[in-house]
Amino acid sequence: MVKKSNNKDQVRLNLTRECTEMLCVKENIFNLELEKEDFKIYSSNKKDKFLCVYYNFLDNSFIEFIKEIKKLKGDKIVYMFSVDDTVDKNLFKGIKNLTIEAIPQRILDVYKQLVKMNIPVKKELIFLEINKAKIKIFEEKEKNEGARILRIVLEKTIQKIAQNSGLDIYSAKGKEEKISSLNDLLKKGKIITQVEWEETKIYLTIGNHASHGDYAEYDLEQAQNFYKHIQNLLNKFNI
Repeated sequence: MVKKSNNKDQVRLNLTRECTEMLCVKENIFNLELEKEDFKIYSSNKKDKFLCVYYNFLDNSFIEFIKEIKKLKGDKIVYMFSVDDTVDKNLFKGIKNLTIEAIPQRILDVYKQLVKMNIPVKKELIFLEINKAKIKIFEEKEKNEGARILRIVLEKTIQKIAQNSGLDIYSAKGKEEKISSLNDLLKKGKIITQVEWEETKIYLTIGNHASHGDYAEYDLEQAQNFYKHIQNLLNKFNI
């Protein structure tokens, strides 16, 4: 999307210009109010929030940018190009209801977050791993390795159910939500039952024991029930 250049600052500047739409998605502000060579201003549907993006190094156009921002009534979110990822807030002295973010680093962070949030959990991987666990537990009677694999499968299964139910499996910081937290959200949304919620908690604990080498904390029958619990979830949610 961005042309190569030997000047790294120019590459970052080009990236800033190309990725404004991503900032619109992040802030949920899409209506273009004003477009100049060095900046754009967007408004929310209610005209109570504004996204203001300045693309260039400090130039004469920045004075005009400030004048336009001062006209806005409501919350203002300013994204401004910066080589060192900092913005001098004194440049906006006297302007109220203002939030300032340096870019393009912020754009890169948002991009990573949006990409992660939309990476689907592949059910093929779930089936591959659960079949390994089935062989370990039911054929080889190897509860420890089987339970360890099932811990991973349960995590991916809960994530898949959450994604299919419209829940984000990543936090605002771009990190994966804990499975225990997703389990709670699924129960709160009445997507899973109280019994399924409780069983998931139990088998997460068993899976953690297997991962940490605490093999005396569970037996083969519990490992087999662990497998059955996941299989029931896969069947119920058509995964």
